[in-house]
Amino acid sequence: KTVELDIHFGSQWMTLTPDFVRYIATSMKDPHSLPYQFKKELIRRKKLMSDETFIPTLLANHATFQKTMPKILDDGSLESEHGLSAIRYERMDENMPDPFMNVVEQQRYDVPTSFEDIIESPRPWGPYYLGIYDLANIKDSGAIFIRKIADELDPNLVNILPVNNKDEIP
Repeated sequence: KTVELDIHFGSQWMTLTPDFVRYIATSMKDPHSLPYQFKKELIRRKKLMSDETFIPTLLANHATFQKTMPKILDDGSLESEHGLSAIRYERMDENMPDPFMNVVEQQRYDVPTSFEDIIESPRPWGPYYLGIYDLANIKDSGAIFIRKIADELDPNLVNILPVNNKDEIP
């Protein structure tokens, strides 16, 4: 039986239900399951797929588990009554500096084909290194993790973390 899948993209920072984790773990061993067949097809085609695509694709293409996903509203925001809160705070920026304050000149991330009609050409894009000036937004977000910080860029944010030295930061 041939199954056509809509490929989905999402964050690898997500909370998965125990039922979905069991589904993935057991299905990867069952040659008749969608996850197993999807994996085999990717291998056959010699295609790489990141966790940001593989897991959301399986989640969105399963009738039961797609009901656990938040709805995306017309304005691009998430449905508020879904009960999800931010698990991490991260800023993305086209002109992000690296931890040594260099601006990336060369593209590091390809534009997915699904966005080619929206984005004219690939641009440098990636996580922005947070500083003390982001503290209010971090606090307001309710997130329990932050990404990315660099002692070389803003030691103030590192210094307020509940660790004795930066080697203790996970």
